[in-house]
Parts: sequence; structure tokens; C-alpha cells
Amino acid sequence: MGAARGVGSASAPVSKAMLPVLAVTICGTGLAVGGAIPAAFAPFAFLGIASALVVVATRVERRTATPIPVWVLLGLSIVTLLQAQALPIGWVSAISPAAGDIWSRCLAPVGASVHSAPISLDPGASRLEALKWSSYAAVCAIAGTVARKRGATSVLLVVFGAGVAIALCSLAHVVLGAKTVFGLYTPRHAFEAGHVGPILNPNNLAGYLNLSVFIGLGLAFSRRPVMSRWVAGVGIVLLLAVSIRSGSRGGLAALVIGGAAMAAWLLRMRRSKITWRSAAIGAGGILLPTVFLVLLGADKSFWADLLSENAEKLKLISWASPVISDFRWVGSGRGAFASVFFAYRPTVDSHVAFTHPENFLAQWSAEWGLPITISAVLVLLLSLGLAAERLLRSSVLAGATIGLGCLILHNLVDHSLELPAVATAAAAVLGAMTADPTQRSANARPEPRWRRHLRRWALIGGLGLGLVGGLMAAAKGWHTLDEDRDRIKKMLAEEPQADLVRAEISNATLRHPADYYMPLAGAYLARKERQNPIPWIQRALERGPTVGRTHALLGEVLLGRGLLDQGLMELRLAAGYEPGLSDLTAQIAVAFTQSPDKLMTAVPEGRWGSLVLDALGARLRARGSDAAAETIDRHAVARDPGKLAPRQRLADARIAALEVGAPLCADRAACAAEIDAQAQAMLEIAPSDTVGSRTRARLLAAQGDVSGAVRLLQEGCKAPTGRSQCLLLRAQLLVKSPTEELDAALEAFVDASCSARVQCADANAWVGARRAERGELQAAASAYERAARQDPTVARWMLVADTAERGGLKSTAVAAISEAIRLDPTNSELKDRLRGLR
Repeated sequence: MGAARGVGSASAPVSKAMLPVLAVTICGTGLAVGGAIPAAFAPFAFLGIASALVVVATRVERRTATPIPVWVLLGLSIVTLLQAQALPIGWVSAISPAAGDIWSRCLAPVGASVHSAPISLDPGASRLEALKWSSYAAVCAIAGTVARKRGATSVLLVVFGAGVAIALCSLAHVVLGAKTVFGLYTPRHAFEAGHVGPILNPNNLAGYLNLSVFIGLGLAFSRRPVMSRWVAGVGIVLLLAVSIRSGSRGGLAALVIGGAAMAAWLLRMRRSKITWRSAAIGAGGILLPTVFLVLLGADKSFWADLLSENAEKLKLISWASPVISDFRWVGSGRGAFASVFFAYRPTVDSHVAFTHPENFLAQWSAEWGLPITISAVLVLLLSLGLAAERLLRSSVLAGATIGLGCLILHNLVDHSLELPAVATAAAAVLGAMTADPTQRSANARPEPRWRRHLRRWALIGGLGLGLVGGLMAAAKGWHTLDEDRDRIKKMLAEEPQADLVRAEISNATLRHPADYYMPLAGAYLARKERQNPIPWIQRALERGPTVGRTHALLGEVLLGRGLLDQGLMELRLAAGYEPGLSDLTAQIAVAFTQSPDKLMTAVPEGRWGSLVLDALGARLRARGSDAAAETIDRHAVARDPGKLAPRQRLADARIAALEVGAPLCADRAACAAEIDAQAQAMLEIAPSDTVGSRTRARLLAAQGDVSGAVRLLQEGCKAPTGRSQCLLLRAQLLVKSPTEELDAALEAFVDASCSARVQCADANAWVGARRAERGELQAAASAYERAARQDPTVARWMLVADTAERGGLKSTAVAAISEAIRLDPTNSELKDRLRGLR
């Protein structure tokens, strides 16, 4: 009896602390960049696991069975840990032939071999994932215990409050125009920069907030609400507005489906208590302010996201099929998809690097294998099925069920469950939903003693394994794929000792053997060291056959060895796989040949080819290969008639020929007609750009009609794009034939150029030079002074001093030299000159 009292006294404070610990874990994970950064997520994961261990060890609950989802989540964590454990390479090849092949040849470029390896192709990521899933199991277990002791409402209230907190913080970041999260973390990716807040990815944010929305609705419709319905309504409006404002199409679709399900449940369960009037007031009270808030903050980016027809990521699910097929039995290792997928990315229709297949079933199947995935899904569905009657009877649990269902549905097209914040909240909801409140009764039938002990020690062992594994992983460093790539990229740029870089590449390869980037970095290093990069390139192509940079490097290597046709073909593949490399491939190609026929070999078919043609034309013009550039630019116009730059270069070349009487415009009338035709086409293609008007004005000026050119620009320079360039051209023409319009033209040019400080300084300096050429030294000194104040440098201030001194403005010259000395206080020549002036 004494022992029992001891346990009871020890469990009392633990029981009281469970809800606060759960709140800290859920809210902390959500606000710490959603747990996307391992170092930010780990403390909350360790807190959750350690707390669950204390709950189990102190026997807070002795008569209750652990919810089934806890065992599933804990089992997935243990499976993930096993994937990361090293085995003899022969065993790996027998268990997973695809993984064995990758491991056995990952160090082939350096002539080394691997004797033992894990099944996971990213063991560090798998260890991190094991920590995540252990923490999800811990949160689920704690939530289940809290739900049995205090009711499911208390757990769901925490998730709802966390969602409101995240929505408020997201809204605050938008209102303040924040570029960093809480002023501490700068987003790594472009899509994140437009959605700065605690949860950066808009799809992940929508998934979390949608779950909270339906929990809030369930709380609001409760017979005995734990908060004022007005307070709940305000929270729901905020959640809805921020969720829709994220621009997630999948999130909006899930909201609509969930709303329909919630309405159907209300009509079925509360038909007698809900009138059309009350339904209309409730719906209007939520939807009208939501729509108002959404429209209030809607911008072009929001509408572009929401109305986008890009469905490329839906294709990703089918693209993942070969990965699943190759790793169908034991998976490629949890967390390894980002590095493994490059070897399977299709050769067409994709120019984006995906880290997830945007479908949780596809990702689980690729990383855990089909047997584990199917078993886990079936058992989770079974656990929900067993609780179905109880879940549908309560509005609070019905709202949570619909919210969780919408989250799962959303995760068939947007994989937000990969973010720890979303998964942690979902685990808490799952624990509250599947905890059987009837087990709280003292009269409940107790578990057999042996089963109770077995359950207790199994939980302690599983959670302890997750805790120890997570601590060991943290001690070794997380070494995520992005971090390793960034570190190697930085080392290559800083050019430390080659041996250090080579060792780091080998170590990173052992951490991510399926990744293409490590062998590609090895190829760059080998080339820099004048060694043979081909073995590295071959390995990089095996692991990422559609990575454009690898083909660009191979093309440059082949061209350097005199293999012109093969090299240009690789450049063609590079630009086709990665259109952003168009300028790089053009630069490489033009360095080895200026033959238009040969250069066409480096041009991909279709729309991406026009990018390369445009880049080739610009490179050839810069090298003075005008004849070749003419041919290439004509190909560019034929390939994409809507492209401006090739048309502009064709027109510019003819205007220059007209001005000097070059052979290109031997037939001046035909040449002028072609220039005018190009100008007209540019006006039709881009009516908001001044380029067409500028081209026509230059043609008139080349034909001697300067006044006509100035009149044309009077109207043409009203177009917004390129206005500064247009006003500069007008000022240049007026400088050649000065009229009373010149002063106004110079002022208009400066005004249009002053959107940025350096650009404004350059514009004022140009005006100062023109004034000086005309002998207007006081006006010139004033313009130079404005330039120096916009972009202070010694050179600019000395230009002010020189001009002012020539114009007899001694005080202005003294002030300018004083400013120059302030910028360069050790310059004795400046001080001597200042003393001379004084």
C-alpha cells in the first residue's frame, strides 16, 4: 500500500504538468519556423519525449490502454531508426538491391569502396525523422492521457489556440512587411520570401490553419462551450482569412470540402435546434468578415497563386512511381526522397527540384516501402473506425475529425504533414480523438497485470530509443542535405586546400550517397585541379541525369578537348533540362565557335530554345560577330515572335549602319522599312514599353529628322517601362540641337531616374557633364553636387570641386573638398588643396 501511495503522490504533479507541457510543445514547434530547422525543432521534440517517458514511468494511468495511434507512430520511428543502422554491404544488397548498388558505387570516382552501409540512402535524415516520429508518438500519448483526465476539449483548445497564434504572427509579419521571421531567420527559398511568418510554406500554413478552423467550429457548436462563441468566431475568422490569404489552392479546396462536411453533420445531428435564420446569421458572421479581410490584403501575388493553372506537382505523384517500384519492400530511407528523386526526375515537363512528392502515401511508400505504409495506414484507419460512433456524437470531436480528414485530404496534393508543426498538431488531435474516456472510471475493467507491464516497458523502451537516438544525432550534427550542399559550395568558392574539399565531398557523399550534387562538386574540383573530371561527371549523371549543370560542365570539358559536336549537344541538354542556364550555355558555346550552323546544335527545341537563341545573339554582338548574330537573332524572332531583345538588336544594328553608311544598310530605304517594321512589332508586343518608340525616334534621328524624333518621344516616353531610358534619349537628342525644351527634358530624365540612389547619382552626373560641355559651369557643379550627395565618393566630390573652381564658386569647391576629406581623412593631397583654396 505504501508503494502505491508513493506512486500516486509522484504522479500528481506530473498529471498537472501534462497540459502545459503539451501546450508548450505544440505552440513552440509551430512558432519555431514550424520546426523546419532541426535545431529549432529538437528542443521541443526532446521535451515531448522526455515528458511522455515521465508520464509512463510514474504510472499516471494504470487502468488504461495506450491509444493505437501511439503504437503506430512509435513503430514508424523504430522502423526509421533501423533503416539508418549500418549493415554489411552484402546484406544491404540482398535486402534492397537498388540501395546496395548506390552504396557500393558511391565512392567509385575516388577508387574507394563501402563495406558496410544502412538501408537508408540518407541516414542522417532518417535519424532526424526517427526523432520526429518519436516526438509525434509522445505528443499523441500525452494528448490521450490529458483527454482521458480532462476531456478531449482541453487538448483541442490548445491546438486551436496555437493555430490562432500562428495566424496572428503571420498577419503581423505581413502588416509590418517583414523579410525575416521574428527578425531572426531569413527565408532560404523564393516562395518563402513572399509568405514570411512562423510557417513559411503557404501550403503548410493552410494545412495547419484549416485543422484549427474545424476544431474551432466544433468548439463553437459545443452544447457547453469552453469559451464565448464570439471569441471562437473571431478566432475562426482570423484563421480562415490567413489560410485563404496564403494562396494555397489545395488548402482552399480542403476548406470547401470540410465546410460542406461540417454543414452536413450539423444538419443531421442538430436539425431540430438550428433554424435557417440562425444558420444564415452564423454563416454570414463568419464568411463576410473573412472575405473582407482576404480582399483587404489581396495583391497580385495572391491572385496569381490562387488562380494559377500550374499543375506540375500533381504529375509528381506519378513521377514518384519508379522510386516506389525500386524501393517497394523496405524503402529508400525516411527523409531520403530529396536526394534519391533526381535520378528518377523525368526528362520533360519538369525544371524544378522537388524535395517531396506532395502526397503522403507516395512519400511513405518511397521511403518506408509498401508493406510498412499499407500496414500503418490500415491500423490508423482501424483505430479511427473503432472510435467512429463517439467521434460523431460530440460536436467537439466531430469538428476535430473533419479537420483531420481535411488535412489528410489536403496531403494528397500538398504534403504539409512533413512539417513537424503540422504533424505534431495532428498527433495531438489523433491522441485526443482515440483516447477512450470510459477507461477513466474506477470500475473499468483493468488490464491483465502482465499486459500492463509489457505495455509500460515497451513504451519506455521505444520512447527511450527515440530520445537516445535523437541526442546522438544532435551530438553528431544534423548535416542536412541543404547544409552539406551549401558548405561544399562555399568551400569551392573560397578555394581552400584541395585535400580538405575532397575529404568533405567524400564525407558528404557517405551521408547522401544518392545525391547528384556531391559528385558534381567533385567534378568541379577535379577540373580546377587539372585532373580528369569525367569519372565524377559520370556518377553525377547517374544520380541526376536531368540536372542541367552537370551537362553544362560535361559540354565545356568536351569542347575543351576539341569534341565540338558532342560538347554543343551537351550544352543543348543542359539548357533544355534547366532553362536558367541559357546564358551560361551560350557563353560557353560562343567561346568555342561563332558559326551559326554549329551554334544551332546547342539550341533545344521548343520554347526553351528561344532563351538560348536570345542569349547567343547577345553574346555574339558583344564579341563583334555581327554576321553570325544576324542569323541567330533572326532564328530567335522566328522561334518566338513575341521576344523583344532579338528584334531590338536587329533594329539597333541597322540604325548604327544607317548612321555610318555601313554595307548592312546599303539599301537605305529597305533598311529603314525593316527598322520601322521591327519598331511596330515591338509596340504591338509590349505597348507599355518605350522600346518601340525609342527605336522609331532613333531611326528618325539617323535620317536627320531630330525634331521629329523629339516630338515622337514626347508621347512615347509616357509608357511606364523603360521611361528613364526614353527620357535619356530625348535629352541626348535635344543636347545635339538645343532648344528651350532642354532644361525641362533634363529635369524629367533626372526625376524618372531617381527611384534608386546610385541610378539617381549617375543621372545627375550625366546632366552635369552635359552642362559642363555647354559651359554652364554653375549648373554643372550643382548637378554634380546632387550626384555626390546621392552616392558619396571622393571622385564625385572632387568632380564638384573641379567644376566649381572653374566656375568661380570658391565656397562650393571648399565644401566639396571638405566632404572628400571626410570620406578619406588620410589623403594629404586633398588637405593641401583645401589649404590652398582657403
